[in-house]
Amino acid sequence: MAFQISPGINITEIDQTGVVNQVISNTSAAYVGNYKWGPIDQIQTVSTENELTAKYGKPDDSNYLDFFSAANFIGYGARLQVIRASNAAAKAANTNGNGYTAQLWWNDDLYEKYTNYGLSAGAGLTGVLAAKFPGLLGNSLKISYSDRVTRGITFNQLVPGTLNTGITWSGQTAEIGFTGSVDYMANVAVGDFLKFTDSARSYQVIQKTDSALENRLFLKIIGSTADAQAALSGASSATVLWAYSNYLKTLPTTALTTRVRGYQNDEVAFAIIDADGFISGEPGNVLETFIGSKAVNATNYDGTNYNYSKNLQSSKYVRWVSHPEDSQLILTDTTNGLTWGTALSVPGPTNGFLRLKANVYADLGGGTDPTPTITDIFRGYDIFKDTENYESNLLLQGGHNTNLANYIINIANDRKDAIAFVSPPLDRVKDLTAAQAYDSVIDWRNVELIADSSYCVIDSGWKYQYDKYNDAYRWVPLNPDIAGLCARTDSTANPWFSPAGYNRGQIRNVVKLAFNPSKTYRDGLYTYQVNPVVSQAGSGTILFGDRTSLQKPSAFDRISIRRLFIALEKAVATAAKFQLFEFNDEFSRASFIGLVEPFLREVQGSKGISEFKIICDESNNTQEVIDANQFNADIFVKANATINYIQLNFVASNSQANFSEIGPVVTI
Repeated sequence: MAFQISPGINITEIDQTGVVNQVISNTSAAYVGNYKWGPIDQIQTVSTENELTAKYGKPDDSNYLDFFSAANFIGYGARLQVIRASNAAAKAANTNGNGYTAQLWWNDDLYEKYTNYGLSAGAGLTGVLAAKFPGLLGNSLKISYSDRVTRGITFNQLVPGTLNTGITWSGQTAEIGFTGSVDYMANVAVGDFLKFTDSARSYQVIQKTDSALENRLFLKIIGSTADAQAALSGASSATVLWAYSNYLKTLPTTALTTRVRGYQNDEVAFAIIDADGFISGEPGNVLETFIGSKAVNATNYDGTNYNYSKNLQSSKYVRWVSHPEDSQLILTDTTNGLTWGTALSVPGPTNGFLRLKANVYADLGGGTDPTPTITDIFRGYDIFKDTENYESNLLLQGGHNTNLANYIINIANDRKDAIAFVSPPLDRVKDLTAAQAYDSVIDWRNVELIADSSYCVIDSGWKYQYDKYNDAYRWVPLNPDIAGLCARTDSTANPWFSPAGYNRGQIRNVVKLAFNPSKTYRDGLYTYQVNPVVSQAGSGTILFGDRTSLQKPSAFDRISIRRLFIALEKAVATAAKFQLFEFNDEFSRASFIGLVEPFLREVQGSKGISEFKIICDESNNTQEVIDANQFNADIFVKANATINYIQLNFVASNSQANFSEIGPVVTI
């Protein structure tokens, strides 16, 4: 009880309701691969195939193994932590067409680190926006921005005869050249639409000639040529329209929060376009629009920053690089134009910001897709060595080589809370007889794979599946599927249930297996800790084994037992951390037992263990242990074994036999 100086009532509330949370249900896997889009060396969690394609792009011939390794695991209803691997040769597409190689384009963390959340992104760089991540996919992007979605333009000469000779047709499209004022030509950009006096139609500018000798615009005419000629010949002026103004909810003018401070013309609008259609599947599709202030310290009503570069940070496709160059800007409407990025002061001057001479339309280019090396893949998996910050209890080899398989086995051995899932190389099982494939897999397992561990699971090969993205069939390793079966078992049962067999071991998306072992070869594979995967008529494709790669006879040579202990150790350790820095006394020891015992009873009731015992008293917490600032608890459990062999004895009896007196036939 707390001390009180004066009379009164003191109320305290003591929480003794701590429990052991079943973190075992939070199954998560890890995979590092080669993808066409997305952050590099940064974990992203995906739980559906649609989410995978949105974040990392669709597969092609260069990376289908990595894509389907991830997609196949996700297909079993679990989440996957994905890392895109790459290297310094990766370039992010930009408006200059040469690509950016700086590491700040790799992921959000690096961009924030090197650019102070984008505020200094323009140092030494040119162009307003660039692709958010490296890759060829960024070359499909186009950016456009405008701070006046309409502009006026006056034409000095509109001669019908000139028009007639300047028209060329291609189907329903016409290119019409006409002469315009040199003063106003600078306000028109290729990509703009022109709407002429008294005409309901508008025509897009597809080419522009702006010189001292000739000022001509070429327009795309779709529809009636008579209407087009009438509009042009009868017009003395036109309105220039930004091509993407219809995609905005509001048009860029002056923000109210800026106007009250005495400024004007501060808003600018952006459109991000999938010009080639490689991202969305639709060429010219507008992916995103943004609007914001040119003032670096402009705010919304709630006080959040309204600067356009800040707003662009939420884009899925581009990053801000720098403000427009001076050559793109003009002084209009004011006598003292402010440069973009100027901070507003209080009270502000009654002037505005410099404006764009014309709307800007810019294609991105120079993005590249370098193939990551095995060292790049290692670097990605190294992130998952951190057990305190990353939950990764299933590590997938995917389509990587045996060196990577050995690497993730070492990570699993060090973590002690994860299992590595590996497959033999494709050439060990494809286009071989069953006998040849068997010998080749056993040779690989004994010579190349360093796996005498209960934290590793080996399967027997590869499957053939359909690639809907490229209308092709692909050979894909089975290890993501085996890990997926474990994840699905966690959600439908518990980790201590076997993922194998006809109830929980069904493999998805199989056209055929590269190696479909018969009973004889299954027996041999199992002897070498390789779990057979078999296709059987009427039953589908089944995982027909639940062994870890531990070679010595032990309870931990079973997947279910190893995963049971990982689950128990993880859950109890998480609860035990609250004992740190407490006193090692009878109360603390009783509290720990009170936490763990109900949890173990629940596991027992769920068939995970048959018996358990907890010793946490003076017998294992002696004075010497206490003086060493240590706390000991011994937890004994008897794990339930799964059925691997079924013996059915059918006994023919004579007609005089009395079944009530017949005992069992025991065979082992």
